[in-house]
Amino acid sequence: MRSLALLAVLTLCLGARAQEPAECVDPFIGTTNFGTANPGAVTPHGMMSVVPFNVMGSEENVYDKDA
Repeated sequence: MRSLALLAVLTLCLGARAQEPAECVDPFIGTTNFGTANPGAVTPHGMMSVVPFNVMGSEENVYDKDA
């Protein structure tokens, strides 16, 4: 009887799907409301970023090449 119960518990445990650590990460944390964190590649100390910054406060919200 014990072995049957143990087998049932092990079978249920094998059926449970473990969540991957990467599924718990939100890559866009800190990027809303013109946050300074960006999901793109950044050189050391954040001196240069390859993601564009948008101009806030206008209806167009266009890319600013000088930002």
